[in-house]
Amino acid sequence: MKLIVLGGGDLARRVIALLPVVPALREILLVTRDVERGEPLARLFGGCLPAVVRHVGLDLSDAHGVVALLRRERPDIVFHAASVLSPWLLPAIDSGLSHALRSAGFGLMLPAQLPLIRNVMRAVRDLGLTCPVVNASYPDATHAVLAAEGLQPTIGVGNAGMLHDTLRGELRARRITATIRLFAHHAQVTPFARHEGYTPGESPWLFLDDQTAPIDSFVTGPLPQGSMLNALTAAHAVAIVGALIGDGKVMHTSAPGPLGLPGGWPVSVSSDGVSLDLPPHVDIDAGLAYQTRAAIGDGIASIDADGTVHYTSAAQASLAPHAPRLAESLFSSDEAPRLAELIERLAA
Repeated sequence: MKLIVLGGGDLARRVIALLPVVPALREILLVTRDVERGEPLARLFGGCLPAVVRHVGLDLSDAHGVVALLRRERPDIVFHAASVLSPWLLPAIDSGLSHALRSAGFGLMLPAQLPLIRNVMRAVRDLGLTCPVVNASYPDATHAVLAAEGLQPTIGVGNAGMLHDTLRGELRARRITATIRLFAHHAQVTPFARHEGYTPGESPWLFLDDQTAPIDSFVTGPLPQGSMLNALTAAHAVAIVGALIGDGKVMHTSAPGPLGLPGGWPVSVSSDGVSLDLPPHVDIDAGLAYQTRAAIGDGIASIDADGTVHYTSAAQASLAPHAPRLAESLFSSDEAPRLAELIERLAA
């Protein structure tokens, strides 16, 4: 089987390094914009993995290039880990705008997270490909926006999966056997990792053996900060890739953006696809209501059926002294100019 990995950043590299646990993979194609960086990486991983590893240089903003790549390669599965601006960018910038954006919530960075995965999904649709697409580019929100265009990826990784796997580790250490079903959101990852309160928004909604349980009763301390958290996302991503290409098992986990839904949901993943694994007496409407409340922590008030994103009044207040337009409702037609303004102002 052939896997295409789109992106050459920290997360993509961590995922490739873990791929020996997926023996069905016989070929891995690493796609990066930076050829000088990507080709040595492919040679390195070619010596680490039993699969053949190749590299292709491509800027994923080139929509025609993405179509040509997928038409030529015909992958069995795609893992997308690229964005116009790194999710780790804002903490590295010390400016009034960067602090305001961090206060407003990560939802304000949607214009940088949507374009590349949209190009990938348009190519998948236009070519009639049926391979799963696993997306790491802010799936809690991008999948709901793309679903309005019929372009939702198969499933996201990280976020709810990070919390799920950390909780699973804690329960295992205590020798507690229980079925975990978890609703969670990207907005909760930082407070979870820091072991802080979930304000604004909601705390993760945990079920153990179909009964609600307070997650802080089982997770009692902080996690490493920064890009080290990618270790959790990478492990989650590799497990999902293995389940989707048919390692003979059904994976029960939590993941962001299944079926084009916002936020993270309990799911079952197998070679047959992705399905929700809801607790008894919790339906999709209840889950959606929860995700709307949780998204407030990312500065997102709502996402309309047509994909329009509305930001909270708190996010608008944070951006008002610096760049108020960045917190206006985001329409698909406005994404490109919004991204251009975001890049220009952050570079100033």
